[in-house]
Amino acid sequence: MGAEANCKAVFAGRESEGVAHLEPDEIVFRGGFRVKVSLKDLEGLGVEDGCLTLATPKGELQLHLGARAATWAEKIRNPKAVIDKLGVKNSDRVALLRIADDDFEKQVRARTDDIATTRPKKDSDVIFFGIERVKDLDRLESLQNNIKPGGAIWVVRPKGRADLKEADLFERIRAAGLVDVKVVSFSDTHSALKLMIPKDRR
Repeated sequence: MGAEANCKAVFAGRESEGVAHLEPDEIVFRGGFRVKVSLKDLEGLGVEDGCLTLATPKGELQLHLGARAATWAEKIRNPKAVIDKLGVKNSDRVALLRIADDDFEKQVRARTDDIATTRPKKDSDVIFFGIERVKDLDRLESLQNNIKPGGAIWVVRPKGRADLKEADLFERIRAAGLVDVKVVSFSDTHSALKLMIPKDRR
């Protein structure tokens, strides 16, 4: 999903200018006060005169987004499927490496039959690579040799693991010569980080 906008927010009797962020799982407003709303906990949603109103368990949050209000409401009501967020297209060459998610695999197989599950094929469009340890990222150097110049490696990792510190992850990613371009919630338990070869190396 991913969007942000400068706007006025009204919540719990307070009003402030600030920045609202629309993420796949939540809306966050930062200004004179901070509010985080989980989309799965929304009790209602409405748009009127450029104001997006969100009914939450803690009260009503109003975001005065102007013309963007209707667009944000549509994105919240009709979120993209995970496979669309991850950019898998029809007939893509895909590798699913250490991805233990049967539902996601079914979605991929419904879109393409060019799939590898043990070793990625040469000129893959997308590689999904599940990790459990920071050290698993050492494999990035070899994996990038199997993607097209504009292809992607999605690193799928457990959420909330103290031993998977972002600083350590990004150190390995930089060492492999890749750049991170996007983060997506892969599931309730995992997130996915999109890596690509820098443009000057393609």
